[in-house]
Amino acid sequence: EPNYYQFLVGKKVGKRVGVSADYTAVDGVPTWRSAFALKAPEMTLLDGFRLETYARSEVGPTPFGWALTLDKKVGRTSMSGGFPSIDEHYGGLNGDYYIRGDRWFGKATANLFPLLTVTGQYTWALDASYAIANQERFDVVFSYDVLKTFAPTPRR
Repeated sequence: EPNYYQFLVGKKVGKRVGVSADYTAVDGVPTWRSAFALKAPEMTLLDGFRLETYARSEVGPTPFGWALTLDKKVGRTSMSGGFPSIDEHYGGLNGDYYIRGDRWFGKATANLFPLLTVTGQYTWALDASYAIANQERFDVVFSYDVLKTFAPTPRR
């Protein structure tokens, strides 16, 4: 007996704009999501941004939320940061990095070598009237591309 359904459509408009819409039903609770992304690397302060929203079709307090992410690339380092506002009843289908609540976040990924990258990410939740699982979190992740190590060199 299925308890999860998801339908997603997305469209790129040129090389700079992306939009998407999503319908998800979990245990009979429908959630609508939408997103808008803009890439504009010629801007001085930012290379782009994303705005994501959701709303659940259920009765209850604050059945909606949003997130704004700003992106910037400097040399071999990609950075992003922003602010999500996820309501306390959202459920378990969110990344464990954000879960629920209002919080600030930042992330930076640097290419150390062609096959090795390091990523640091930090999130800090604002005070809430309900329990927040990750009040503050910092992760450092090293990634090594094993497949490229053993991939044959292309002929020229």
